Amino acid sequence: MTSFRATALATALGSLVLAACADRTPVPPPGANHLTIHDAWVRQPPPGAPVAAGYMTIHNDSDAADHLVSAHTRFAEDIEIHTMRMANGMMQMRHLPDGIALPPNSDVALAPGGLHLMLMSPKPELAQASEIPITLVFEHGGAKTIPYVVRNLRGDSTSGHPHDDVSTPHTPDAHASH
Repeated sequence: MTSFRATALATALGSLVLAACADRTPVPPPGANHLTIHDAWVRQPPPGAPVAAGYMTIHNDSDAADHLVSAHTRFAEDIEIHTMRMANGMMQMRHLPDGIALPPNSDVALAPGGLHLMLMSPKPELAQASEIPITLVFEHGGAKTIPYVVRNLRGDSTSGHPHDDVSTPHTPDAHASH
C-alpha cells in the first residue's frame, strides 16, 4: 500500500510540474466574439481587371492573439492576403500565405500601400456592386462574413449613399452567414 501511495503522489506531483510548465498563452474560445471589423471596403476594379483590393481595420478586443488565415467571396475566384513594402527604392507586393497576426487588444489596419486582401480574378458583377460579402477566416474567431462597401478609384462609395463612406463597426458574428 505504501508503494501505491508513493506512486500516486509522484504522479500527482509530476502532473502539477507539467501543468506549471505548460504554455500559458491565453486563447479565446472558438467562435468567440472578440473581433470587430471597421471600415471594410473594396476598390472597384476597372472592367476586365485581373485583381481588386480589399481593406479594413480589425480590432482584437481580447487578451489573446488571433490570426486572419484566409478569406473568400463569390465575387472573386480567390482571395490572397498581401503586404506591400519598399525594397531597393521600389514598392513590392508579397503574398502572406500564413495570414496576418492579430495581437491582443490591438488594431491591425489593412490599407492602401500596406496589408490588404487581393481579390484574384474578380467577377464582372463586382464592378457593378455597391456592397459585397467577404468571409474572413480567423484561427480562433472562426469564419465571419462581413459586408464590404465598393468604392470607386477616388475612394467614394459606388452606392451613391454618403453614409457608406463613414467607418461603421461590424461585429463579425452579427453578419455571419456560413
